[in-house]
Amino acid sequence: MDGSISVENEAAVIGRLQVIERKVQRKVVRKATGAAGKVVLKTTKTNARAVRQTGYTARSLRSVTRSRNGFTTVRIGQARSKTFKARKSNRVRGRNLSQIQRAGNPVPIHWLEYGTRSHFVQAKPGRLLAFRVGRRTKNRNGMAFARRVHIPGMRPKRILSKSARQSRRRAAGAFTTTVASELDNA
Repeated sequence: MDGSISVENEAAVIGRLQVIERKVQRKVVRKATGAAGKVVLKTTKTNARAVRQTGYTARSLRSVTRSRNGFTTVRIGQARSKTFKARKSNRVRGRNLSQIQRAGNPVPIHWLEYGTRSHFVQAKPGRLLAFRVGRRTKNRNGMAFARRVHIPGMRPKRILSKSARQSRRRAAGAFTTTVASELDNA
């Protein structure tokens, strides 16, 4: 997956940046990279909502800008579980939430990006797997038990790579606009 975004008039931007001092340079580049990352993040959230079941995945996405060894990067990914709070809800669209979205947690973005393989889940020896199916009724609580369950897997949705492709021009434009406005203010 090539998620890098390049600026079209790179030489002109670098030429303007080299005139100012190094500390200000880093600040401007970091701010501009963050602005470009926010454009990609917005597109990624839109794409995540298109494949949503509950909306937890789109709401859990964040962008983090880091500068190391002379490189400034933006990482688009999911917030840590401590910072993301899921809404309490048992049913969505008439389906049990735990069947769609891992018991109220957002689906890991790498599952949506690359998909998952078909596999079996086996109960521990002498035990059974228990899970809810269907509706709860007066005589039945909607529980099912099994020793082994087949999980069919998931096709890749390619949300991140699709977002990077869709927002390349806008992100590069946001970068150059931010650099120009910061240099005019400096």
